[in-house]
Amino acid sequence: MTSDTWYNYSVTRGFFAQDNEKTDDSTFDYTKNFGLVSGSWGEFPADDFRTMNGNASGPKYKVLFLGRHGQGFHNVGEEKYGTKAWDYRYSMLDGDDELQWADAHLTPLGIEQARLASQVWKSAIDNGLQSPKSYYCSPHMRCLETVYHTFSKLSESGHIDPAYPFVPEVRELIRETIGVHTCDRRSTKSEIEKYWKAEAEKGRGFKFVFEKGFKENDETWDSALRERDAAVDQRALLALDDIFSMDSSFFISITAHSGLIAAMLRVIGHRPFKLATGAVIPVFIKAEPVLGTRPPSKEQQWDRILPREPPYTDPEVPNFD
Repeated sequence: MTSDTWYNYSVTRGFFAQDNEKTDDSTFDYTKNFGLVSGSWGEFPADDFRTMNGNASGPKYKVLFLGRHGQGFHNVGEEKYGTKAWDYRYSMLDGDDELQWADAHLTPLGIEQARLASQVWKSAIDNGLQSPKSYYCSPHMRCLETVYHTFSKLSESGHIDPAYPFVPEVRELIRETIGVHTCDRRSTKSEIEKYWKAEAEKGRGFKFVFEKGFKENDETWDSALRERDAAVDQRALLALDDIFSMDSSFFISITAHSGLIAAMLRVIGHRPFKLATGAVIPVFIKAEPVLGTRPPSKEQQWDRILPREPPYTDPEVPNFD
């Protein structure tokens, strides 16, 4: 993609149950072959669409596996205090006497959810799915831990194509909704490196790389301003534009968050589909190049959020997911 080209995204429907409006996301079980509608992964027409991708001026097709991180301690904190109290008081703290949720780590349940995703990947690959050729991950600790527990054992068992090894790239654009909540304030680059160096010394390390230009400090998080959906949508579009313009892979894994994944679904025209912690949704995307500059969003991008005391019954108080 050149500086005077952007992409118009849409969903190539009919391959996955999750894009069917009749599918109930509250009861859907993604562990059944990721929701593939019919046949085996070996019958999936990936090569046909790769051939179409060879036309530089034509549409591009990719299947993105959007994985939500496993349960983090911030998820437990929200359950403990309730969403309203969480959004307007406790999410602004680093933790309480029982839990720490600033740049939250996975709970034991979250680790098990990531390991379950690993088993789903293993089964699908055994059923003919080609392993991803590219891996992208949010910089938050819970996502790095999720991607580690999901894919590291698959590398050891030979389920990952050695020509395209599991080395995720950490990208700022696919982080969670920015601002106010300390769980969404990322650690510094040095802290991330230090943590995973220590994990490696315990036999739990893995290789990952930071995207070019990744900053040492979190320069976008603000203690009083939080992104609206319109801002997250713009980030999702930028992330997709970069992937579709620079990455030739067809099957791609993205490990991120409920807010970012919801934004990606919105901007590609997918139906809303809520993911439980640790769940994965595949989306088959068609990207059509458009000459010119992407029109900027005219919607308000940020909300100013200040601490509030109970009771949290004001109907004007937004309910963030």
